[in-house]
Amino acid sequence: MLLTAVLIGLGGWVISQWPVTPTPGVQQPVATTATDEKALRGQFERAVLLLQRNQFQQAAVDFNRIIDEHPDMPEAYVNQGFALLGLEHNDTAAEYFNRAIELRPFQANAYYGLALVAEKKNDLESASGAMKSFIHLAIEDDPYLPKARAALWEWETAIKPGDDGVEEAESAAHSD
Repeated sequence: MLLTAVLIGLGGWVISQWPVTPTPGVQQPVATTATDEKALRGQFERAVLLLQRNQFQQAAVDFNRIIDEHPDMPEAYVNQGFALLGLEHNDTAAEYFNRAIELRPFQANAYYGLALVAEKKNDLESASGAMKSFIHLAIEDDPYLPKARAALWEWETAIKPGDDGVEEAESAAHSD
């Protein structure tokens, strides 16, 4: 699940690199040189690789460095969240996922991360809400959609015991 979330974050980062037509009256970030972009891409890919290899501590250090240099990069916050989640720093991970959402409200994998944090806290209602947001925002062929839907079904079933028909069957048996 963590690998999928990381790949989603990487995909979001790649999409964010496409040129955007400036909005009048909105200050655009200072353009970076091709060398700066290449260095950032290299740093980011290295950190993602560390995350994929479950080297959470070093990945967290690298993503922190990227965030220091690029504080408006939501993908770095998301992946820092997943690194912290791997280190079991759940509350801090949630802060990073929330910061990514503040920067880009449609950052789907940030909601996925929040769902995992909530699940670890056994807050299945919050986990369900965050996962619903992920499902709503994810692209249709996202490889994590089946896992997200399965997790959502499990959590909603756990939240509403008896919806599986067991209570009704027991009640009918006792009324005979």
